[in-house]
Amino acid sequence: MYRPFCSCGCKETHEIARRRTADEKTVIAWSDGDVTWGMGLGIRGIGGGKSAYARGRNVKAAWALMGLVELLDSSEIPRAARAARKAVRNPNPPTRANVFESEILQAL
Repeated sequence: MYRPFCSCGCKETHEIARRRTADEKTVIAWSDGDVTWGMGLGIRGIGGGKSAYARGRNVKAAWALMGLVELLDSSEIPRAARAARKAVRNPNPPTRANVFESEILQAL
């Protein structure tokens, strides 16, 4: 059974965060861990998770990415998103968001 990862308890996929890049492009994080551009277009290189575990991991990566979106240009977002997902897949993940962010920035 699918359990929502959003604290609101809504079972439908919905927007959980919206940020603008340094060059004014909108990036949206969704409750299922997906990250899209403002009009709902998928960001290249980012796919959704099929299992509940993968979706939960993707939500964690999406939140780490959302903390950095405003510092990045839109051309850097796909690479930063992949770096965020890689940082979350680490078998010994850091517990603080700023450590995730430093790993993402190092990958750029």
